[in-house]
Amino acid sequence: MNIVEKLYTIIILSAAVIGIGAGRIEMIQENAEHFIVPLLMVMLYLTFLQIPLQQAKQAFGNVKFASASLLINFLWTPLFPTSR
Repeated sequence: MNIVEKLYTIIILSAAVIGIGAGRIEMIQENAEHFIVPLLMVMLYLTFLQIPLQQAKQAFGNVKFASASLLINFLWTPLFPTSR
């Protein structure tokens, strides 16, 4: 386990705190909608970069897990959109 893996929780928590703090700046508030998706994509890419592909293949070989994950992410969640 390398240093980034050991500090991953602290890094994510720090990023959230920095994001909340930066969100209080008016200029950032006005332009936040342009940055959310690209920054989420980078975060997810870096998160999944650590997962060995062989383990991901084994996880999707577990039919119960894969079915539940797909059901929740692509059927259940879209049925309950957040209110704006």
